[in-house]
Amino acid sequence: MSKPVVHILIGPSGSGKSTWVKANGSKFIVICPDEFRKVLTGQDFYAPAEEMVWSCVKTATRVFAKQGKHVLIDATSTTISS
Repeated sequence: MSKPVVHILIGPSGSGKSTWVKANGSKFIVICPDEFRKVLTGQDFYAPAEEMVWSCVKTATRVFAKQGKHVLIDATSTTISS
């Protein structure tokens, strides 16, 4: 089994991240915080839930990485600390 790799797409909304994922994402488990937001809050954005959203993203990433899977996080991530 190869060592798992986590990739994080960085760029503003509309820059083509999700389009790139559609063309190249089959090699990865794709995690999209926007989808977690919709499931957890029913909204595109709800500031009080952001800590919970990112906790879910980090947990899912760890689980898949421990299974040896390559993960790609499709998020705006305009800063390194996101």
